[in-house]
Amino acid sequence: YQAEMASKLGGDRVRFVKGYIQDLALDIDALGQYLAANPVRQHADYSALRAWEQRQRREAPLIPDASVDLVISNCVLNLVADSEKQQLVQEIFRVLRPGGRIAISDIVSDRAIPESMKQDPDLWSGCISGAFEESEFAQAFAAAGFRGVCYDKWDPQPWQVIEDITFRSVTLTAMKPASRMDNAGNRTLMYRGPFAAVIDESGRRFDRGSHETVSTDTQLS
Repeated sequence: YQAEMASKLGGDRVRFVKGYIQDLALDIDALGQYLAANPVRQHADYSALRAWEQRQRREAPLIPDASVDLVISNCVLNLVADSEKQQLVQEIFRVLRPGGRIAISDIVSDRAIPESMKQDPDLWSGCISGAFEESEFAQAFAAAGFRGVCYDKWDPQPWQVIEDITFRSVTLTAMKPASRMDNAGNRTLMYRGPFAAVIDESGRRFDRGSHETVSTDTQLS
């Protein structure tokens, strides 16, 4: 398939890898090869497997740290278990280069989803039960260290309404802050409005019409 895509694109600029979005360091193909040669039959085998996985992540990660310029995802995050959602956001942050960006399209809910719905396999496979709650979706990326987090797209019309919970499609964009060792990346910025003032994630206030010195990774409209 990769060779076919390369032929259509006119060059081998595409690489397909197999992994988990919540664990982008673990190479699933390498894991399969390890298990074929080292089947897990008892606790010692399982312990050896866990040790191999940690070594694999450290020494031969599927996606290395700070190696990606742009992460695009379309309706994937809602298929990850709630217990792993924080890890998946941290993994996206890890693989991005400083200054890298994300565009994440997914389904969100307007309020918390009850456990009864989370246990429904049909709702889970239908991108419902695993949806982020709307405010938590943006907050998860801000908490991971992303800046300029915003809903670039927010569908006014619901995708579905189930048990009085509204589900809709959104697209969230953000960037990983650029690393700065000095003040060489500073610039003067003026917040133009339309609001009287805005406050960024670090708590800094920008008044409309005022000039401020900021780093180049600061984003304001």
